[in-house]
Amino acid sequence: MARVKQESYEQVGIPILKEVVSAKPKLKRVLDFLVSTSPKEQPVRPPVDTTLPSVSIIVPVYNASRWLDETLSSICAQTYRGPIEVSIFDDSSTDGSPDIIKIWREAFTRVGIAVVVNGSRWPESSKFVAEDAPNFGIGFCRNRCIEQSHGDILVFLDSDDVMMPQRLELQVPLAAENRTAIVGGCWKRYPSGSTEHYEAWANMMTQNELHLEQFRECTVLLPTWCMARTVAETVGGFVEAPPGSGEAEDLIFFQRHLALNYEQNLKKGLPSLLRAGDYPHNPVLLYRWSPQSASARCSRRRLLQVRAQAFEERILPMKSWEKFIVWGAGRDAKNFMNEISPAARARVEAMIDIDPRKTGRQYTNSQAPDQAPVPIVHFSKAPRGLPVVVCVAKRRKGSGDSGDLESNVDTLGLIEGTTLWYFN
Repeated sequence: MARVKQESYEQVGIPILKEVVSAKPKLKRVLDFLVSTSPKEQPVRPPVDTTLPSVSIIVPVYNASRWLDETLSSICAQTYRGPIEVSIFDDSSTDGSPDIIKIWREAFTRVGIAVVVNGSRWPESSKFVAEDAPNFGIGFCRNRCIEQSHGDILVFLDSDDVMMPQRLELQVPLAAENRTAIVGGCWKRYPSGSTEHYEAWANMMTQNELHLEQFRECTVLLPTWCMARTVAETVGGFVEAPPGSGEAEDLIFFQRHLALNYEQNLKKGLPSLLRAGDYPHNPVLLYRWSPQSASARCSRRRLLQVRAQAFEERILPMKSWEKFIVWGAGRDAKNFMNEISPAARARVEAMIDIDPRKTGRQYTNSQAPDQAPVPIVHFSKAPRGLPVVVCVAKRRKGSGDSGDLESNVDTLGLIEGTTLWYFN
């Protein structure tokens, strides 16, 4: 996962945008479309074109009072002229979020945007649980937002992010035309540079790489997702797990979507993943990093478990993977071996590495000491003709760039996405 720069945002907090625009003229120009972040000053929408797809913007909220005015005002700034609905669910916030949401409910109604709001601690809400209801987690919150919404197209917006004005206009037509795809979008990170390598990698992948890199991370960022409602219904919504349990609800949804839709889409010549916008000049979202975010809470171990399970369920059943090779003999490769099942580990013909200090040995899995050890061989002597999963960190570069790892892997003559997958 991406790591933030050394600035201690955990201690000083992430400044809201209006606190920094005076010191950063370039950022001010980017945000000129936000006429105001006050709910009372939002302009009335032009006449709605009902021939365009209806859109529900899914906004889960938990203790987001610091960001909500910026986030919700960006909805009012959208250039899309079709029907828009905002679906907000408050998951037991203990700050001022409920009061802010109720003020914005009136503002959205006044400007001509449909709105439905509920909360698990709101006695007047149809989704009321209890006045002391716990925070159920981001998956629970997103599912309630989806359930109470009505639009044909779902657009996901986290409560601390800011949509650029053309977001719906760029993404909604793609989602309406590709009704079995997740449509993501290019994004810019705020604070600027906080995860610059991850930002460059995620935004510069080609269409083909959105698929090929799927076992490394989510190749389309959830806060930029846009999809037909039927996509969410087919997947079955988000996994509901309490905060702190390692939710990974976005990665699980992403992998389930590919498991259910990719093969059928491929046969029909349809995409399963798309991305709108242009990086860095025309992103669809300003994506805020915060130490309190769900993605910051999720451990590497949990993400590895989800990816390994998906790999075992979707790739290893293929006949061509009856026996396979793991590239790597270091920490990442051993972690992968730990997370796949004993039956899958028994199918590993060898582990290969370029470091002569690691080769010429055998690997014994500490969790299965009775299982036959796996030989570790130099990649130049690796068995040919077997598929390979690469469990060595692949440097994040711009699209089309490659390094020594990729060059060495290429010598095996395998086909990426068929007999070759990068896992780290």
